[in-house]
Amino acid sequence: MDESPGNFQTRASRTCPPHSVALLPFENLTECPEIAQLVRESLYSHLSPKHYEDVELGEVDARLESIGLSSFEDVQSVEVRKLGELLHADAVVYGSVTKCSRVYIGVFSSVCVATSLEVYDTRTGEKVWTDFEEACFHDGGVPLDVLSIPLTAMRSGMNMREVVRVRVVDDLCRTLVARVPAAQETEFHVEESAGSDSFELQVGAFHEEDGAVETAASMHKKGFAAFVRKDEEQGSVWYRVLVGPFNDRNEAESTLAKVRESGTQDAFIRRFHIPE
Repeated sequence: MDESPGNFQTRASRTCPPHSVALLPFENLTECPEIAQLVRESLYSHLSPKHYEDVELGEVDARLESIGLSSFEDVQSVEVRKLGELLHADAVVYGSVTKCSRVYIGVFSSVCVATSLEVYDTRTGEKVWTDFEEACFHDGGVPLDVLSIPLTAMRSGMNMREVVRVRVVDDLCRTLVARVPAAQETEFHVEESAGSDSFELQVGAFHEEDGAVETAASMHKKGFAAFVRKDEEQGSVWYRVLVGPFNDRNEAESTLAKVRESGTQDAFIRRFHIPE
């Protein structure tokens, strides 16, 4: 049996892959508060182009809380197949944030976040996927002369801002999801969703990534699970700040109203098509 990351490990999962996936509450093994939920929300957002039928995070949490499960430890005590029945999901994702470090030494700073993932097929109870990734962002360095020390120290200090951590998490989840095969690549097929439309909210679009990351960080502080997606259109590169996805337009419109109430008046609904 192939135990390497990124491989479906059971015959059942290869011949009849899961099409509905639920992300369980993530474990936080660090001293950074809320980092586990930040990674979970970002991972959920980046999964949207893979065309899986994702159980929305709010729905996952509500169903778990209905039977008294509110933490990673609580969920671990429940048998995988029972979780599948409760969440109406063919697969569940367990995640652990194993590292969240901030190092600041005068003119040098570094922010790193690491996450491990395990995916279980709820129909068989078997583990079908494992992966691990660490993302870091460094700034500062050794100044070349005395006059450059203040500038280098300032850049190093800016690296400690919350916006940088959001950027690191975004890079981390983008890399993880890039290794997950899209639905059509693994013959995943959802009859009721194929050929249908889903929706997402665009709250900003930038030619420079830094502007998009700062906007996404601002949306996170307001309580919205925003993420950044890089698009190329007619030779131009855009970094779009998005919230979603939503399978139901009414839900998208309801969230749009909340986004606009929070001060982002230019937000609008984007429709994207799930191919047949």
